[in-house]
Parts: sequence; C-alpha cells; structure tokens
Amino acid sequence: GPGSAGRRRRRYRRLRAGVRARRENPARCDRLSLCNRRNDPDKGTAPKRNYRIASELAKHASFARVFTSSKESTDTQADDKLEIVPLKTFDYRSFLRRRTDDGALPEEKKQSGIAQFIIKLINTFPVNIILGEGGLFYFLNLIRKGHRTIKENNITHIYSSFRPFADHYAAYILKKRHPDVVWIT
Repeated sequence: GPGSAGRRRRRYRRLRAGVRARRENPARCDRLSLCNRRNDPDKGTAPKRNYRIASELAKHASFARVFTSSKESTDTQADDKLEIVPLKTFDYRSFLRRRTDDGALPEEKKQSGIAQFIIKLINTFPVNIILGEGGLFYFLNLIRKGHRTIKENNITHIYSSFRPFADHYAAYILKKRHPDVVWIT
C-alpha cells in the first residue's frame, strides 16, 4: 500500500543501526528488564529455561530485573546481579488451586466438551489477558512496574518469554511506550 516502501526503508535503517551498535559492543545489553511469569528453576522445563536465560543475560548487563509470579519462589535469587520482583496473580489457576494442589486440571476432566470450550476460551485473546496465566492484575502490574523500571533505571533491553501471552503483550506495550528500548522475544 501507499507508504509501505517508506516504512520498510525506516525499519531497515533502524535494523542496520542496531546491528552496527551490536558490532561495536556485541556482548553488552547494558540494562535489562525481563518479563517471565515462571522463573523458578525447580518447577519444570519452562521456568528452568527462563531462569537460565535470565541468569546468562544478567552476566552481560550492569542491571537486571525479572518480573515473575508471586507464586514462584524468590529464594532462587543467588546471583546479586539479578533482581527478582514477584507480582501478584489472580487467574484461572487461582480457582483451580482451591480444588487441587498444583492448580492444574486432571487430564480426564480436560476431555469433556465444556472443559475443551473453556480451555479454548482462556487461550483466546483478550480473555487470556484477563483470566489466562497471571491474569489481569499480573498484566497491569507488569506494565506499571515495567514502565517505572524503564524510566528509573534507564533500561535498554526487555526480554519476554511465551506462556503466558501476557508477558509478550506487556512487553509489546512497553516497547510502544519506549521505542528506543530493544525488545527480545
């Protein structure tokens, strides 16, 4: 459409400028904010991956802060470069924890038609922001505290990981508010 060539040229120039900056200082992402709902290395594959990525990125930054679920353990803050900030959550798992130990629905109950419908609904935008993993309170706090962290600590990079989608959507909003920040997904 009209103007698309100009947008492509501007995007290309920004990309080239970023590549040039990374060549000059390849291993340095000066100040970093991470959006990871699950960050406890003792809780499974995804949290373990997120914790390891956060720890590795923190080694190359002068400041690193991770926003994660208040349900996750903050005892794992062994690295003094990596600050872990728990955020309160209120999501569908909050309801399930009243009936189960781990907040998960047993596989045999997931097979019913109503359960399948609810699972699909929870995984649909914007319902996944409101009731999905973390919930609306987590999402709004992530944006509010992320914005404040970017302003007060001169954050240069944001990292977000999938599941929940709220992490990516919050990082997207933070990137829109702060166009100079590099967003790593």
